[in-house]
Amino acid sequence: MVLYLALCNLYLKDAGNMPLAQIMTWHKELSLPSFESVGRIRRKLQEKYPELLGSVRMQKIRAAGEKAYRKYAKES
Repeated sequence: MVLYLALCNLYLKDAGNMPLAQIMTWHKELSLPSFESVGRIRRKLQEKYPELLGSVRMQKIRAAGEKAYRKYAKES
């Protein structure tokens, strides 16, 4: 989310002062990239440059959270 906010601020001055719902709803009208596109590009960059992945500790925390979410989704 921080990455998307930084990118929005590059495209649009004071985007950080706008409500998130407004940015997400009007991203095309504001000439901003979609949240999904930014996420895809981030993943591609992390695949190409593994040093951008973050610490091993954070990777483990994220993996545990993903595992818990998958378990929750299957039970629901």
